[in-house]
Formats: sequence, structure tokens, C-alpha cells
Amino acid sequence: MKKSFSHLAFVCLFVILPAMLTSMFVNEFFEHEKKLYYDKQFDSLNHSLSETLYNLQSEVFLLKKSKKIFEYFKKNKSNKAKIETYCKELADDLPVEFDLFLFDKGKQVCPNFLKFRSRSVGGRVWKLLALDNEKRNQEYKKYKKLIAGYLGSTFRVARMLEERNSIIPIVTKFTAGGIYWNSEDNDESSGIMIVFWQIPKDEYIIKRVIEAESHKYADVFVAQSEKDALNKDIFRRLNVLKEKNIVENKEKIWNSVNYKDYFLTASTPVTENYQSTCGNIVTITVLSALLALLLYAYYVFTKEISISIKYKIAGLFFTAFLVAFGGFIYLGNLYIEDKQKSLIVKASNYSRSLLTRIDELFKSDNINFDSKCFDICLKAVNYENTNSLAALKMLMDSDELVSVEVRNASDSSLIFSFNHEIIYEDLQNVYEIVARLSLDNRFKSNLSEHSDKVMVEFITNPEIGLSPVIKQDNKTHLILFGSMPLASYWTLIPKNGEKLFVSVLIMANKFMGARVIEKFNEFNDSSLFAPYQVAFANNRTGDVFPDFLIEIPSFEIFNEQVYFSENLTESVFESDNKKFLITAQRSRQTRDFCFYSLYPLEKIDSEILLTKLYFVLGLLFFTITASLAGKMLTDFFIVPIYSLAEGVEAISKRNISYRISYSQSDEFGDLAERFNRMIADLKEMELAQDVQNSLLPSDVPNPEGYEIAFSNKMAAAVGGDYFDVFMCDNDKLCIIIGDVSGHGVSSALVMAMAKATLYHGFKENKNLVELFAELNKVINYYFSKPPVRKMITLFACLIEVSTGIGTFVNAGHNFPLLLKNDLSVEELSAVHLPIGVSKKPPKLQPVTFEIKSGEGILFYTDGIVEVCSVDKEQYGYERFKSSLHSSYGMSAVSVIEKTVKNYSAWLADNEPDDDYTLVYLKRN
Repeated sequence: MKKSFSHLAFVCLFVILPAMLTSMFVNEFFEHEKKLYYDKQFDSLNHSLSETLYNLQSEVFLLKKSKKIFEYFKKNKSNKAKIETYCKELADDLPVEFDLFLFDKGKQVCPNFLKFRSRSVGGRVWKLLALDNEKRNQEYKKYKKLIAGYLGSTFRVARMLEERNSIIPIVTKFTAGGIYWNSEDNDESSGIMIVFWQIPKDEYIIKRVIEAESHKYADVFVAQSEKDALNKDIFRRLNVLKEKNIVENKEKIWNSVNYKDYFLTASTPVTENYQSTCGNIVTITVLSALLALLLYAYYVFTKEISISIKYKIAGLFFTAFLVAFGGFIYLGNLYIEDKQKSLIVKASNYSRSLLTRIDELFKSDNINFDSKCFDICLKAVNYENTNSLAALKMLMDSDELVSVEVRNASDSSLIFSFNHEIIYEDLQNVYEIVARLSLDNRFKSNLSEHSDKVMVEFITNPEIGLSPVIKQDNKTHLILFGSMPLASYWTLIPKNGEKLFVSVLIMANKFMGARVIEKFNEFNDSSLFAPYQVAFANNRTGDVFPDFLIEIPSFEIFNEQVYFSENLTESVFESDNKKFLITAQRSRQTRDFCFYSLYPLEKIDSEILLTKLYFVLGLLFFTITASLAGKMLTDFFIVPIYSLAEGVEAISKRNISYRISYSQSDEFGDLAERFNRMIADLKEMELAQDVQNSLLPSDVPNPEGYEIAFSNKMAAAVGGDYFDVFMCDNDKLCIIIGDVSGHGVSSALVMAMAKATLYHGFKENKNLVELFAELNKVINYYFSKPPVRKMITLFACLIEVSTGIGTFVNAGHNFPLLLKNDLSVEELSAVHLPIGVSKKPPKLQPVTFEIKSGEGILFYTDGIVEVCSVDKEQYGYERFKSSLHSSYGMSAVSVIEKTVKNYSAWLADNEPDDDYTLVYLKRN
């Protein structure tokens, strides 16, 4: 049975355990890699679906279509045949009515077969775009009604001027449409203008977008219900059961997003087969384990196999090393991955807060045009001055100034006005009432009482945003005219004894654009946010700062997504072999701008590389340390064991001249030294010493709630002190301590006989009094006559572990000391003659005592108190008792160590005259 267990232990330790650990680590590793791969595929698929969903928006679809037309025209405008073919294909493909105007050097070059609602009006709109402000205003007055009739009453040329290269909504004949225009950078008279009279139906847009983006997916389809779906099971699971990121047959990953009444469902292929690779490795591991089992079984059943202890220890060490090494690598990889994720999250969170802070900076800057507006007001008051008029005209031509009006503060009559007709056309009536309401608020007049009541109610509505303008002068306020942010300002300026009311409207985005550029240059030049770099894109002008962002292929699409989203958007881009984590949001304070925070991922890469370096160094250090530990294991264990084995063999051959060579000062060294002494001197005393040591307990029980410690030292090779500590049953602890008179072998033999007698008495369930009587009979019979007259002082007690209540008998032994909770020391006293003095049985009376929680009992022999110092002064009972008194609260081991330390200090360099034994019992 024992041999079978040994074989089983060997197989489990050296075959099954390594195979299980290898399989576990392999499985965990591949499961982790599989999760990373699938997460990456999920993210890629969801990103592609988001892009497709974005491209399905009708405005985005028309914008991309228009840009494509513009790029084709710009590239092939000199080739009339190509242009005509392209326009014909366009007319056949687009299922909506549209007017396509192509201009080369200001001249229309549209193919004749294209149909137009009005070729001439479209041409006039294009000419308006190319004129300076003064001429544009004059021309606009002429054709205002004609343009409104052509493009609808909601169309504004002002917005068209602001929004080049974008789709501007229009409504004609109660039908929504859009208009797009763009011109070449080096020739503004060449370009295109497209008027879409209707928005294409969803079915057409879906068809074209899916055709264009089908290369991104393994499968893609759009369906409204399960019956229309190409893959009904996947459609039901994704869109009815609301599952996400489905893995189909370990071949494809599916997901779906909602678009209006449709579900866009797509898949991406799974190219990595982690399951198969993991299975193969586990199979090889299992087969290797089986082969090892077969080989082991072969050697076991064919012949006796004896494995050297050095191979066993080496195998144990190697197994432990492999476990630690594999765990180190696995946990290290997990740590590196988690650290990389946490660094990216940290960079992302900081980028988000950075963009919010930057956006808030422009909250106050938005209305920081007071000095600019007041300067315009001064020029307007001096309208007679040609220089002032020229300055105002320059501002108007640069599209910075919308309107400036000078009125009489007493009656609101208009004295002077200078307006941008195209932008100001819808605001003229509004701002005339605003002027009257402002003067009424300032001077408590009633100039507005004759104004249109509906308009007054509309203007004073807090939601419109004009109330702050009316109530506060000398302060710039932002208002929105359509999608264009304007800054409104008014003040009172005295002139020729009259107070003049001067109001100004400026294009806030012009000033904000300059302010944004100034701020962002300041941020990056000062390295204020290093290593983060901030950037912006002006979605009206197309300006991007810094320029290198334009060179990133997918940045334009990303920027459009940011512009059309109200949420923070993130992505990773690469430029000049440098990767950036880009966090972006559309500014809430400057709506034309999108702000970007660029964090160089090389910072994270360098930190991760440093972490990996530390990890490799740690792994190297671990390997070197393990190798040194293996060498130490060999030197400290295997070599000494072999030396001891050789020594044992020498003894078996009666070779008493053999000596073990050793240099260690540890347990093996002590053992070798003792071994050499044993071989050198095989006298009776040495053997007797071994016998006596074997009779004394090397360990003591540890009952719950108690601490037991002991110390025993013989004055000579053998001695007469005797003690024993054992459990009689589950709840009774027995402690015996005694001292045989005299020293040497005879006393040791008496001690051995006493132990044997007591042992047999306990086996026969005798009580303490009966035990002592039996022992007295034996000792007196054998050792009462010279020359071997001996007696024993003996103390024995039985303690109930659960209650702490015990009984004791004492035959002439030193009284044990009970250290109580009140710090008093009580003697467990009972006076009687020692064992063996008299032939008559001792009339002993059991005494009851109790050891409470926190209390302790110190049992001892007289050698501890009778030890003499260099001056021949005994240590004494009172010093011994005082030492115990100061030991309250200490552990049993500490009490024994303290007592032995005091003993050794008192003894100093003297040789002890007597044996001593200490046993300390503490109840916790």
C-alpha cells in the first residue's frame, strides 16, 4: 500500500501536475488572445457600421456625391466628351430632378441635353458669388425676387456665401431639397453648382451606399423585417432577440445597427483559429503525459526502479520553477495589457477634459468684441468723413460687418445706415424695433408703442435671445441668424448736443476664427498641454490646423462625423509613421469649429516598452535567482545528504575511522559534526544520551486555547530531569515534571524506569495517586539500597482543557507557580516526601486548582533556581519568581526564552552543576 502511494505521488507530481499546468496555461493564453482578437474584430466591424450609417444620411450622401462631381469636373473640364458622358450617366443614375451648373472661367459649359428649371437664374446666382460686396448687394436687389422664386423663400444667399462645399437645405413647391457649390482654389470663377430639387429616397441611398461599402464586410444586407433578410436567423437574433456581436460557426462575426425603419446587418470574417491551435497543443501535452506514464509503468512492472533523491529534488525544483515561470509570464502579459488600456483611458479622459476646458475659454471670448464694435460705432458717427466710410466699406467687403446704424436717441429716426443687403435683409425690420425697445428701456420712453405688437412680443421673448441686447448697452451679445452667429452691440454717443443711438451687427465667426487660430498657436507654441497637441478644423472654410491632419486619408470623413455629432468622438490615426489618439468634439461655443486633442501613442508605446523591459529584466533576474537557488539546493541539501548517506554506510560496515567533510554552519553542518562525534566515540554515555533524548518529548500537544513551551538542558551527557506533556483524552491535558536525585547514567536509568512505569499506569487508566503509589513501590524496591540509592521528586497534574480546572499531586517537588490575572504569583503547593524514600505507599491528597484565561503556570526543576554565578551566589527563588511576575501577557515561548536568558546570564561562563527543565502552560 505504501509503495503504491509512493508511485501515485511520483506520477501526480512529475507527470500529471506539469501536464495540467501546461494545459491550463496554454488554454488561458489562447483564450486571452482569442478575446483580444474578437474584441478587435468587434471594434472594427462596429466602426465600419458607424461609417456606413453616417454615409446613409441623405445630407452626407448628397454632399459626397456633389464632391465627387466637383472633383471629376475639375480634373476633366477640358475634355468635353468625358464631361458629357459623365453628366449623362449622372442623369440616368440620380432618381431626382436636379440642375447641374458647370462653370469654366465664369462661362457655363453644361451639356445641352441637361434639363434645367432655369438655366439663367442659376447663372445669375453663380455670378453673385463671384462679385465683391458692393456690387453683390446691388445685383441682389435686382434679382432678389427672381432668386426667391427659383430657389424658394427659405433660401438665403448669405448662408450660401458662408457654406461653400456643403449641402444647404432649400424648400421649393413644399419639397425639401439642397444646393451645393464649390469653386477651384486658384480660380473662383470656375466650379460647379448643383440644385437637388428633391432628396433621394432611402431605398436608392441604401442601395448605392451598400454597393460602395460592401468591400468592408464579408456579408451585408439591409432589411425592414425578418422576411426581407438574407440571413433570417442572424436577423432574428440581432434585431428581435437583441443579441450583440454574434459569432457564427467560428467563421463570421455579426452585428446590426438601426437606420430609420431599416436594420443594417453585416459580418466580418474570423481568420484566426485559436481553438484549433490550443487544442493541438493540449493534445500533444496529454499524449506526452500518457507516454511518460507508460514508460514509468514499464519500469515499475519489469524491474525495481529506484530514483535517486537528487533527481527527485531536481524534479520538484524544476516543476516549481516551471509553474512560477509560466505564471510570471502569464500575469506579466495581463499586467502589460491592463496597463496599456489604463494609459489609453487616462490619455482619453485627459483629452476630453482638455477639450472641455479649451471650449470654455471661448465662452468669454465669444462676446469679447466690445472694443471692435465701439470703434465701428465711432466711425459710423463720423460718416461724413471719407476715411471712416472707407474703413466701414473695407469691413463690409471682408464680410465682417453686417450693419451699422446711427439713430436719433430721442425719436429713433434713422440718420445713417450702412448695411450688407444680402445678410441684413431679414433683420432690418427686427432691428428697427430692437432700437426702439432699447431706447425705451434706457430712457423709459414709449417709442415702441406704435410698432407691430406681434413683432414686439416675438423680439422680447426670452427664448429668442434678444432680451440681453435690449437691456444692456456697451456690451456685445451673440445672436443667431439662421446658422450664422452674429454679434450685436449698441451704445449712445453724444454729437453736436444730441445723443446718437449707434447699433452694430458683425459676423462673429470671422472674429472667432482669428481668435481660435491665435489661441491654438499660443497653446502649441508654449507647449502648455505637452505632450498633448491641440488642433481645430473650421467646417465653414475648410481650414485645418495643424496642416498635417489634412494629409491623413480618413481625417476628412472623421471630421465630418465630428461635425455632425454632438458627442465626443475618438479614433487612432497615423501620420509620418506616428500614431495619434485623436479625441474630438464640435465646439459648443464656436459652432463652426471642431476641436481636437492629439496624444502621441508613442508615449504609451515607450512606457509599455519600458514596462516590458522591466518585465524581461525581472524574468531574467528570476531565472538567475532560480538557477542560483538550484545550485544552493544542490550544495546545501543534496551534497550533505549524500555525505550523510556515505557515513551511514560506513557505520554499517563498522568503519569507525570515517569522517564526514563539511563546511556548512547550519543544521546539516551540526548533524555532520554530531555524526563525526558519534563515530569517534561510541561509548555507553553517548548511546545513553541518545536513549534519554528519545524518552523526552521533542514536541508537545497544542490544545485549542492554550500555549505550551518548554526547555530542557542536562548538566552532563545524561541527566535525571524528567518531564512529559500529553493529552489523556480529547479534553484532558497531563503535565508531569520530576527530578531524580544525582546525575549521570544511573539517574537517567531511573528516569527511564519512571517513564515506563507511568506510561503503563496511564494505559491502565490509573489515577494520579495510584500512579504515584505504583511508582514509589518500583523505585523503593530497586533503588533503596546502596550503592544505587535513588529517589524522585515528582509533580503531576490533569487539567480539563475546556474549563481550565485541574487536580495535582506533589511528591516533594518544587511548587509550580501560577501567574494570575491580578499579577500575583500563587504556588501550587502540597507537601509530601519524594517517591522512593519510604516503602509505605505515599498518602497523597489530590489538590484542585483553576487556570483562567490570560493566566499561566510555570513548572520547573531545582536546577533553574540553584544555579550559581561566578561569585558562587545562587540565582534564588525570589529572583525566579520576580522574573515570572514581570512576564504577564507574554506568550509561552517568550516566557521560556526570557527565563532561559536570565539563567544563562546568571550562569555566565560557568558550567552548570545540575540539570534544569522548564514547562510553561498559558491559557489564552
